[in-house]
Amino acid sequence: MLECGATKSQVDHCVRWLKKNQICATVKATRGFVVTVLNYELYQSIDTYKSDSRGDSKATQKRQDSKEGNNEIHSRTSDEVRLSELLLNLILERKSNFREGQPERRDKTIQRWAIHIYRLIRLDKRTPERVEKVIQWTQADDFWRDNILSTKKLRQQIDQLELKMDKSEPNLPVREIKRGPDGKTARERIKSQIEAEDAERKRQYEQ
Repeated sequence: MLECGATKSQVDHCVRWLKKNQICATVKATRGFVVTVLNYELYQSIDTYKSDSRGDSKATQKRQDSKEGNNEIHSRTSDEVRLSELLLNLILERKSNFREGQPERRDKTIQRWAIHIYRLIRLDKRTPERVEKVIQWTQADDFWRDNILSTKKLRQQIDQLELKMDKSEPNLPVREIKRGPDGKTARERIKSQIEAEDAERKRQYEQ
């Protein structure tokens, strides 16, 4: 027990579990007890180990996905969604037909983009305020605004972007907010459309 680092109570617990599940049997001996593995030949099959290995791999991947935010459904009020929407809306103000921002794709885009914002905050240790500042800077910069068209790209370039931003920040130009013939920005039009769709779904549900 000392060699493997397990306590006596831990070993007793494991043995009881193995006996309960008919994996082993024990017989008392002069010093301690003898353990017999039941269905020993079953555990000598290579297929058994392959199956266990696949199960372990899936469990490991599931834990990794959870850690990195892959399996999360991010709330509309979360920083991940808010910052993803910020980048998408700033892109739409320049290019209203941006494919990832169209109504039929928008929700999936936001959830997919939120994964990379999640990683920036949780794994790369950037604050939401810092990420927001970088997003605003990239979309005001003549070069980077055409190269940072997703949060994945934002995360990949974050170190370089921060260096460039910190160096050029005193000369940051004031970004002109563009409005369409209806007097609304792309962000305001998208928001109005989403609110209208939500209202229509609610109306249909109540009928």
